[in-house]
Amino acid sequence: MVLEHYLTELQDANTPLSTARLIHVSAMTPEEVECFRRSWTKLDIERRQQVLSRLIDLTEDNADLDFSAVFRACLQDPDESIREKAIAGLSDSEDRSLIDPLIALMLNDPKERVRAAAAVALGRYTMLAELGKLLSRDGPKLEKALLSVIENGAGSIEVRRRAIEAIAAFSDLPRVKELLREAYCSPDSKMRGSALFGMGRNCDPQWLPILIKALSSDDPDIRYEAAGACGEQGEEAIVPYLIPLARDPDSQVRDAATQALGSIGGPTAKKALLQLRQSANDHVREAAEEALQKLEADEDPLGPGGF
Repeated sequence: MVLEHYLTELQDANTPLSTARLIHVSAMTPEEVECFRRSWTKLDIERRQQVLSRLIDLTEDNADLDFSAVFRACLQDPDESIREKAIAGLSDSEDRSLIDPLIALMLNDPKERVRAAAAVALGRYTMLAELGKLLSRDGPKLEKALLSVIENGAGSIEVRRRAIEAIAAFSDLPRVKELLREAYCSPDSKMRGSALFGMGRNCDPQWLPILIKALSSDDPDIRYEAAGACGEQGEEAIVPYLIPLARDPDSQVRDAATQALGSIGGPTAKKALLQLRQSANDHVREAAEEALQKLEADEDPLGPGGF
């Protein structure tokens, strides 16, 4: 059996890890998954970490490869970094059978970083529930689990803020509006950043004045989150406030503002991006070009940049 032979090969830490041969663990059958589980426990931690990192890179480079069975099996790995990487590897999945395992990790994992990663991953499912792409019972289940974390005053701030970002997609829940306002008033700057992120995900125009004000914050992290949230809101009225940030001293803020201009679109945004494409700064030019391609693809989805 080719897979079994390869898994035995993986156990030898002295054998260099071949990225090309990792395709053997793509799209495994149930029987192959069981074989993988038995062999996986025999790999040392460093080797397991190395494999997971390579699989994540491969997934990003080739959408045809399917390592979801590997990532799912690794959600229960004894090493926290492996569990965290496994969650990251499943970040694009829309398989609703992952909701319960992710909730369990968010609520019960002994490591904060894993609980926070699980909360982030659940944000994808709240968005799917909001769009009506999950079963009707999934939304209330997600809401209950996330609220239990958010309203636990003794819980980790990091996990709570990630849970607020996740639950923000539920645009019709009055409690979500309250949570976003409370989070924005927090003395913790990361919590305020999460509130801004959530306001973008919430897609309610009532947040526009807060977002516009945050664009001029002295804190680059706040400007960054506000710019990203403005892109999610998609209101052309925000464009004039975003244009100055496309030349912000902070490179991440510049990128977020430029991407937001490409997402929002419209003649003013397009004019600004065309000007940015003439910048002497290579990074600014490249970011503007990427944003313009997105804008033009949205304007003409059947054109060269569309599908």
